[in-house]
Amino acid sequence: MRSTLFILTFILSSLSFTQGFSYWANQYGIRGSFLSGAAVGSIEDNTSIYYNPASLAFVNGSGLSVSANTFALRFIRIQDGLGQNLNLNTTNFTILPQLIAGMLKIKKAKKLKVGYILMAKEAFNSDYTVSFSGQENYIDSIGGSETFTSSYQSSHRFTEIWGGGSVAYKVTDIFSVGCSFFLSFTEERVINNLSFRVIPSSGGGINYASLRTNVDFSYFNFKGIFKPSIAVSLPKFRWGLSGTIPSFNIFGEAKVNRDNEVLNFPQFAGINFLFTDSQKKIKMKTRYPGSISTGFGIKIGKKGWLHLASEYFFPQEYYLLFNPENDLTVIPGGLTDDEIASVFDNQNFLAYGERRKQVVNGAIGYAHAFSEKFEFMLGFRTDFNFSFPEDRTVEFAKIKKVGSTWSNFYGSFGLTFMDKKMKHYSVGVELGFTPGNQTVQYIDLSNPDLNEFYSAERKEGTLHDFNLKLIFGVELNWKKKCHDCPADAEIE
Repeated sequence: MRSTLFILTFILSSLSFTQGFSYWANQYGIRGSFLSGAAVGSIEDNTSIYYNPASLAFVNGSGLSVSANTFALRFIRIQDGLGQNLNLNTTNFTILPQLIAGMLKIKKAKKLKVGYILMAKEAFNSDYTVSFSGQENYIDSIGGSETFTSSYQSSHRFTEIWGGGSVAYKVTDIFSVGCSFFLSFTEERVINNLSFRVIPSSGGGINYASLRTNVDFSYFNFKGIFKPSIAVSLPKFRWGLSGTIPSFNIFGEAKVNRDNEVLNFPQFAGINFLFTDSQKKIKMKTRYPGSISTGFGIKIGKKGWLHLASEYFFPQEYYLLFNPENDLTVIPGGLTDDEIASVFDNQNFLAYGERRKQVVNGAIGYAHAFSEKFEFMLGFRTDFNFSFPEDRTVEFAKIKKVGSTWSNFYGSFGLTFMDKKMKHYSVGVELGFTPGNQTVQYIDLSNPDLNEFYSAERKEGTLHDFNLKLIFGVELNWKKKCHDCPADAEIE
């Protein structure tokens, strides 16, 4: 029998949700950010190294672009995120540097352009702790209700930095080819801890049930990425096509700790066991699935440009980032490797894998030069999530990264000012939101059924996500002309 008395305590601390499972959460450079990513075929400045290397051939002169910082404020509310009437609310403030990019002047090869870039591709973190307690009649052999406690802790840190160079060649006055190479550095740490205990209120301790799962893994990885492209540039029309080739692994190393402990838990047929393992210096790899992007720009009147872009990201089949051989401590002993594998979904105890859905994103932007000194830009883009919802919930068998499954939309605008020394200073704003949407609960703590603690059907929670970014940047040391500067101003 189950009684209906609940005594609840809900403690939420250091909660910071981030997107983390999408490709277009961030855009790069001043014009790329203000135009919300509509920069693949129509922007001709240093950020072409990332968006379309071939467009670099049409940039006259050499210089240094610095998008100094992005200041971001984000508010998220997930109604029923951890169960009925258990809502999650958070406000988070972060500072994220964007990029430094520049060009090298080659006097004897006027049709050849060489660029370099260092960019913070992605960085986010998520920390939260939830505690839940109450009374239920879980143990039929004892009259009345038992006390139960449940807690869940999750921490996620992710950083990805790209550095590299680009070569572009102007084949004709209107057509160019180019290619960039990026060395990608990724660093990540994930902690997921879940505990559930049932203790008879009368004491004695003989009828006791508990479940505990702890996962803590971290890694760093280097991989290489090539990005070839072509571009067309006419006085009133620009077009580009760029492909990001799937990455190749260079080197990576991981360490992971995991233990699963079960005592008198009905979902596991009352079998008591402990699995634990910890390993370091594990060879690992990460993959970037690759993409194809295209975009164009059309001149509107004498001072305006309309920009459009889209990018298709290939799907990524499930693969293991790291897969160390089992070196388990198992209590009780005597279990065969096949029996252990069946408990953990037929993969090694410390193995961790990922997969991604195919995604198509699109962006539209408009730039208008009010004068030789002022240029205004605005844009809008989609940012669809590549996660499978079932991959972001808490599970016993596999190591998982719990996180967002929702998609976001972004709008941006900004102003560029040129001073007397022909240096460009820029300031802009980006707004991101998710309209009323549904997301799958990570785990349902409002219905802690011992027979279906993991396998119970996950209900949906209503999501509202809003974020604000302030973007600042400067362009220095330009010479000759910059096609995208207001009124094609001469710059020294």
